[in-house]
Order: sequence, then structure tokens, then C-alpha cells
Amino acid sequence: MEANPDFAQPNSRNGYSTPDVVAEALTLARHEVTTNTTKYGALSVPARRVAITWTVTPSDPPQLALRWQERGGPPVSPPALTGFGWRLIERSLAFELAGEVHITYEPGGVGCNVSAPLTAEWPNGVEVA
Repeated sequence: MEANPDFAQPNSRNGYSTPDVVAEALTLARHEVTTNTTKYGALSVPARRVAITWTVTPSDPPQLALRWQERGGPPVSPPALTGFGWRLIERSLAFELAGEVHITYEPGGVGCNVSAPLTAEWPNGVEVA
């Protein structure tokens, strides 16, 4: 997975490439969130909208902040029980990224916030392009 930390500046060529295990964890999480929002959330209705945003804050180490936010879907409330997919996202993704994952149930839609350091603690490190 490659992300452009200066995505607001179209001429920028800076980016980060992640190790395979991190890319796999992010892909599994994206798949799970997409499946849930298609079945039950914002993508299940015509007036749908999902925003995926990310930033990389320069620091030592650089910090990734990734957000998935649904809008315009059916009313949302926290589930009585969390399924395997949400546990996968909250636990496995946080572990693989050595970061934090928080699922929010806002009236306007489900949100998923991921924060993680871009460090050599990831298997095989992180390459700055």
C-alpha cells in the first residue's frame, strides 16, 4: 500500500510503502468495513457516502492517521455484540500496525479511526520513498 502524505499537493512525489503484513492487515480491514457498510450502512441506500481520509504527520517517527466515515446511511447505534470482523479490525489491525483502532457509532454513520507510527517496529521496517 502506498499513501501520499502530501495528498493535498498534487505535484508531491513523497510517499510511504509498507511491509506486506501491514498491507494485508489494512486490506482485510478495508474489506470488512466495506462489506459491512454495503450490507447495513451508508452503501446500502441510494443517498450513500463514504469518506476515506489520511494524513501523515511529520515527527519522529511519522504518524499515520486514517479515517473511514460513513454518511447518509441508515441510523447507527453500537451493536449489542461485536462480530468477528469488528474484532479483526480492532485487535489485529492495531497489533499489526503497533497502533490504535477505534470504531465509532455516530448517528450519521460508522467511523473507523486508525492511528499508528510509521516505524521500523513494523516487520521489515518502513521505506520512505
